[in-house]
Amino acid sequence: MRGRDAKVHESANGSDPHAWRAEEEARLQALRDYRILDTPREAAFDDLVELAVKATGCPVALINFLDSDREFFKAEIGLDARERPLTPDCICLPTLHEPDLLVIPDLREDPRYAGNPKVAGSPGYRFYAGIALCTEEGVPIGTFCTLDFDARPQGLTADQQDMLRILARMVMERTAQRREFVEAQARETRFRLMAEALPQMVWSADPQGRIVYSNQRCRAFIHGDPDDRSRIDWLDLVHPEDRTRAGAAWSESIKVGQALEVAYRFRHHGGEYRWILARALPVRDARGRIEHWFGTSTDIHETRAAQAELAMSEARYRALTEASALVVWRASADGGIIDTIGWQDITGQTPDLYKGDGWLAAVHPEDRERFTSRARARLPSDRPRSSEYRLRFGDGRYRWVCARAVPLFDDDGNLREWIGTVTDIHDSREAQRKLTEQGETLRITLENMDQGLLMVDHEGRIGVYNQRFLELLDIPEALVEGEAHFDDLTRHQMETGEIKLTEGQWPEWLPYPHEVRGAPPVYERVRPNGSVIEVRSVHLPGGGAVRTYTDVTETRRVEREMLRMARQDALTGLPNRFALHERLGQLQARGLEDGAHFGLMLLDIDNFKDLNDTLGHAAGDEILTAIAARIREVIPDDALAARLGGDEFAILLAQIDDVVELERIATRVVTRMRQPFRIEDRDFLCRASVGLAAFPDHGKDIDEIVKLADIALYAAKHAGRDQYAVYTPSLGEAAQKRVHTLRDARAALARDAIVPFYQPKIDLRDGSVPGFEALLRWRHPEGGLRSPMELAQAFADPELSVAIGERMLDRIIDDMRSWDAAGITMGTVALNIANAEFLNPRFADSVIEVLDSAGIAPQRLEVEVTENVFLGHGAQAVSAALRRFREAGIQVSLDDFGTGYASLTHLDQFPLNWVKLDMSFVSRVGKSTRAEAILEGTIKLAHSLGLGVVAEGIETREQLAFLADSGCELGQGYLFARPMAASRVAHFVKTGNEGPQLVTSLKPKREAGRPA
Repeated sequence: MRGRDAKVHESANGSDPHAWRAEEEARLQALRDYRILDTPREAAFDDLVELAVKATGCPVALINFLDSDREFFKAEIGLDARERPLTPDCICLPTLHEPDLLVIPDLREDPRYAGNPKVAGSPGYRFYAGIALCTEEGVPIGTFCTLDFDARPQGLTADQQDMLRILARMVMERTAQRREFVEAQARETRFRLMAEALPQMVWSADPQGRIVYSNQRCRAFIHGDPDDRSRIDWLDLVHPEDRTRAGAAWSESIKVGQALEVAYRFRHHGGEYRWILARALPVRDARGRIEHWFGTSTDIHETRAAQAELAMSEARYRALTEASALVVWRASADGGIIDTIGWQDITGQTPDLYKGDGWLAAVHPEDRERFTSRARARLPSDRPRSSEYRLRFGDGRYRWVCARAVPLFDDDGNLREWIGTVTDIHDSREAQRKLTEQGETLRITLENMDQGLLMVDHEGRIGVYNQRFLELLDIPEALVEGEAHFDDLTRHQMETGEIKLTEGQWPEWLPYPHEVRGAPPVYERVRPNGSVIEVRSVHLPGGGAVRTYTDVTETRRVEREMLRMARQDALTGLPNRFALHERLGQLQARGLEDGAHFGLMLLDIDNFKDLNDTLGHAAGDEILTAIAARIREVIPDDALAARLGGDEFAILLAQIDDVVELERIATRVVTRMRQPFRIEDRDFLCRASVGLAAFPDHGKDIDEIVKLADIALYAAKHAGRDQYAVYTPSLGEAAQKRVHTLRDARAALARDAIVPFYQPKIDLRDGSVPGFEALLRWRHPEGGLRSPMELAQAFADPELSVAIGERMLDRIIDDMRSWDAAGITMGTVALNIANAEFLNPRFADSVIEVLDSAGIAPQRLEVEVTENVFLGHGAQAVSAALRRFREAGIQVSLDDFGTGYASLTHLDQFPLNWVKLDMSFVSRVGKSTRAEAILEGTIKLAHSLGLGVVAEGIETREQLAFLADSGCELGQGYLFARPMAASRVAHFVKTGNEGPQLVTSLKPKREAGRPA
């Protein structure tokens, strides 16, 4: 170790070992500060090495961090290791002290590496490009490099070098982000320890104000138990009178990002409310954005209570002052003012102005004459008296006041003077005026209400009613006038038949016939004339109630009609999905109670969409109506037929003895549906697939029964349609497997786990590689590549198969561009096309547009289709798409030839370039003369039609020899190579192809076997 390190640092530090040791210790400390060693693999780093492989075309790329005694690989491709001892022959070691990217075109030609075991021996690296991973301070802690097994005299292009520099910076940026995250976690731990030690209530919230942490003091205040961490909404514990204010203050602080300080009453775990003072400050990141809020809550209950008592004392004093008279005055026996206390303060009149009769100048002109005449008329009186008038205050406003006067007499009984007060009654006078106005408004409102209204007091006396009440219930107005009582109404309604007893019992809505207090808050009743009245009662605290009466006859009629429409299919008149589930629930309840059996059929009309598209929606609706009629014809009278939507129907048999009875009726339905439908003098076939499930034979829950019937329906359609299928556990297992497959496919797409592997096509004449076939693989989240067979059922799903096809095309184009950048000649790449992709009329154009935008010539792509895409109503769309491909220069291959239907027809009708012989025939070469004869005949047939032939699954030299002698142009199989990752293709093309040797070894044998 020491010798190795000293050698490495000799050029950097001369011969000073102390300087080197200090520098190395600083470097190792910087490495440990990043906390990257011994961390698990991360997708972000894996993506970077994958980008490096794609950018440079090198099969090996790695991110390594150099510890004192080991290399730690954070990410790698082509190495399959996480760490290894750091030895002097580490190829990356010199890069550590290079100022920029180090590129070595041929390691064997470089004296520093010529003797390196990894160069001279296995694995035999020849090309190297690497760059040091340095901290912001320039300290190197690792390297980012790519290696190839072939020398590259041309080195790397400028773009490739720039890409490696960018990727290295991205590695360090990601590494720095990890360090910041780890340090943030440590800061969070320190914060929690400090917060738990504080005596105050401490809490923190996210930027949106949601509480995410509270300390023990806070939890003890709320729950009584410092360990109780159950979540609560803090606003729920705020006193109702303070809740709006506290919530608004907190919302405003969050909105503007400013500190919070607010006091409110908060419920203690003991049940009482205590005053607390809450303060919060926002904590911001380096760019000023709020990361979280830090807050404290302090119990200030005792302080606040003392302040409240002081405020109450002050309020009492103010109330007593305000309750006293505004003015105290003294007047002579004839009424002239002598002096006052307070008059000048409120009117602004000085004593020289208000004395005598001068004070009358402050009285409102409209009240002055009236007040003067009445006051003079009463002067001889010796009794206390009072008057009300409007008085002008100092600010010019007039306010109503009440003047009270008390006479004082001398010892002889003569009136000596008057003592009086002036009191402000303006507010009470205004209140009385408004009350009068409101009373009139109330009267007008009552008489114009659409509802009837009745108010009775706690003794049952009628206090308020309106005309609408009398009209709705046909009550004579004379019955409620005067001292009318509620029981008078009850008696009248019994006499007129409005209220009828049933077996001597009062109606439920009238439990106390002569009182309102027992009536329910809301009820409806039907009057003898058929109208429906809704009655609502609001019971008053002191007894009595306010009742409203509303005519809801029309509303209920509309609701009934809407309910009928909500349960019925508008087109066919059958019950709909809602009605079906309602009836299912009723039958389930009955079945669980008495053990009754019932059955469910789900029907799907075969090929209805084709008919609908061909004939138009009007004819389609006519067929659906006819289907509904046919279903009604063949099912029992007590069965329920429903339309679920589109071309989906259901039949619910309310009572069956066994599943056999269910099958018997299903047979009748399927048979009846086979008869043609006649539309506009034309006959159309529109058959049905049916799925059956029975309760409780297959399940005891209605949702489960519907699901099982749907599984059986899927099985009937999958088996060829125009038939029924009964649910069995094996069907359920198949459905579950299908669900898991679709879920895995969606997850693989979401994780970008779909990857192409490439199997070469070998020219059987010279062994060259004219192209590859792209085969789907996917990475399972638990590790390892998986076969496409595990996703086979996903290709039957139109949405998923299209998505997978698009992902494969994108990845293939990325790989082709990467090979082009590396200067690798690849020939064509064949891609398998799923049936659903042809449903898009622009499919071929979209593929061509993607190739064009990527700069890939169409002639470099080949599409492979299987015979089943030619079957069904979409054959024309398939033919059009294939012709568009041919026009653009994209070759078309017919895959798995001989295993489908009508193969010869397909060869004649559709634009093809190649026929691929299925491996099921190739594998029987040397074992079956019939298979060999079929192969030879197929090859001759293809050649006669001008088509090339590709053989799949070649695994033996005997198979290769037979196919080559039979004139087969291309072959692929394990004999030549297994499917490989994109990163291995370049190596195979350059040095790994054994095709020429294999083909060459056959020539002598072929020539020897030819007749002279």
